[in-house]
Amino acid sequence: MLVPRVLTILRNSHVLVPSPLAMSRGGKFLDRWQMMITEYYCRAGASAVIAGTHTGQFAREDLGLYREWLDLINDVTAPYVERRDMFRMSAVGGPKALKMAEIAKEKDQDVVMVAPTAFCRFERGVIFKENDALALMEDIARILPVFGFYLQEAVGGIPLSRTFWEKLFAFAHGAKVAPFDKAKTDDVMTAAIRSPRFSALVMVTGNDNRIVQDFLDEWPFEGKTLRFSAGLLGHFATDTHRAVRLVKYLKHVRGDQDFEKIGEGLLQPEADYDDFRRKDISDLAADVGIMNHALFDAENLPGSPPYQNAVSGVHHRLCRLGLIPEETSVVWPDGRKERGRPGLQEEIDRAYAERSYLTDKGFLENLLPELKEKYSLNK
Repeated sequence: MLVPRVLTILRNSHVLVPSPLAMSRGGKFLDRWQMMITEYYCRAGASAVIAGTHTGQFAREDLGLYREWLDLINDVTAPYVERRDMFRMSAVGGPKALKMAEIAKEKDQDVVMVAPTAFCRFERGVIFKENDALALMEDIARILPVFGFYLQEAVGGIPLSRTFWEKLFAFAHGAKVAPFDKAKTDDVMTAAIRSPRFSALVMVTGNDNRIVQDFLDEWPFEGKTLRFSAGLLGHFATDTHRAVRLVKYLKHVRGDQDFEKIGEGLLQPEADYDDFRRKDISDLAADVGIMNHALFDAENLPGSPPYQNAVSGVHHRLCRLGLIPEETSVVWPDGRKERGRPGLQEEIDRAYAERSYLTDKGFLENLLPELKEKYSLNK
């Protein structure tokens, strides 16, 4: 079971970061850069920094790398965990999901999010039946508390029925909902609101294509109302400080009474939200959507299906902020390399430059030199 302390932090979170992986083109783990990115997320107000997600290339299914990565995150986040500003969460998936869960337990993770890439047999492309997938989730839950993950099919997800989620919520503690499909999102949220364990569940959105709308939607049932508590999405792995403020503002718009009390030292006077207040919600949603559309290469072009350069887009934006070097690589467990398509970087730069109020340029002005000095990255 998830301990009450962790459940409280999770429920009161705004942003959970699916951490990118800083690997050189030669396959070297760029540990100092990884530490700096991790501290940036902590200072930006994230409640967890999560290794092993899609944004982190599923840790390349490399158990040694996964173990080293968790050690690094634990070291950097330790002061924030002690202050109860953060908790420890990692992701597991692929054919090594059980072994990854054992490593996560060894590294004192509070909860593991199970990617649907775990629901494949040893032979690639053979999908578990839902009952087999649930059995695997139960096996992992015997090791550590589990969190569900509905991933869009374009990047490795599989369709899952409402019945699957109903059964999963009998023992899981919630889910990241990222099918990029409103009807499928409704299936998961309906299963959660109707679950006998509703009060023990925390739901977070990973729908990069409708971030603002997801936070304002609600799912009612028998006098109860369910809303998303936080965002856990690749879009929030960059310009994270502003993402935290965006989520806080959206919680204020939807009427959350205690949103201003959450996040020590993060909330500034109301003027801090003026850039958001000047926008109609529809315009704010459009701006966030345009930025995300570019970042995740959502355009369906000849020879370039949508979302095939999503993680390299995140790396490019972090590079523009000075948080990751140009020579990083994106390599998937099946060997596919993301190189980005021609013109994508320019599209990302333009989308962010035209919406600077949603970026971390100002936040990093003084912080970046401090972090580069701390991690000896000025050379």
